[in-house]
Amino acid sequence: MSEDRGRPLCVLLTDFPLADPYAGVMKGVVLGGAPDAVLVDLAHGLPAGDIAWAALQLREQAGYFPAGAVFLAVVDPGVGTARRILAAEAGLYRFVGPDNGLLHPALVALSGAAGPQIVAVDAEAVGLAPRSETFHGRDVMAPAAARLLAGAALETLGRPVDDPVALALPAARRAGAGWVGAVLAADGYGNLITSIESALLEGGEWHVYLEGRDLGPVCRTFGSVASGAVVALVGSLRRIEIAVRDGSARDRLRAAPGMQVEVRPRS
Repeated sequence: MSEDRGRPLCVLLTDFPLADPYAGVMKGVVLGGAPDAVLVDLAHGLPAGDIAWAALQLREQAGYFPAGAVFLAVVDPGVGTARRILAAEAGLYRFVGPDNGLLHPALVALSGAAGPQIVAVDAEAVGLAPRSETFHGRDVMAPAAARLLAGAALETLGRPVDDPVALALPAARRAGAGWVGAVLAADGYGNLITSIESALLEGGEWHVYLEGRDLGPVCRTFGSVASGAVVALVGSLRRIEIAVRDGSARDRLRAAPGMQVEVRPRS
């Protein structure tokens, strides 16, 4: 991999609440091993333990960063168990995170035909001592990321892996002339992001239904409706989203992850 000539870039994604010190102390460990690193927060406070939602965000957002970035991703409900910790290289980027499927969609999307290079991090050799068995983000993953940022080769962090845990992201299914999916999560504005990708919708007018309730046609933007109105649109993740202009769809519609969303062509 050809390295960027600027300062090394570390991008963090976690489910740690910002009111707690966990994300901050990970940054401290990274800087201890790579003092020239630039730290960028992709996201913190993601839904606790929601590996699929975090994996989707990592896959969709990673490609917007400069070549050479190291992504440190920690959504790790299996911390302290036999699950491995991975470091990987895929295309222009490197990744560190738990082997629970979190990294898998991004590695597949970014590595191309050659596929990713992956190692299982040697926690004894790479991690801090003493090591907490409830905070590997600080004690193993952050030190591993720091080593990559400081110029270490991937293979020096552990042994090669060819069987990482795979993760299939939630997808819509065909239902007659339309598609059925689900609410995946709500963002900080209360907008509901669904599993229905916009690429599935071709020409014509489509109506969106939440648990059978007709929310109207797919619109172009939030400004397509009056303030306070519900609107369905294609969001930045190229998926159907449900929003309330100047409000929260999560609160207005009392919505939660897993609720059924259907898109049907207007009859």
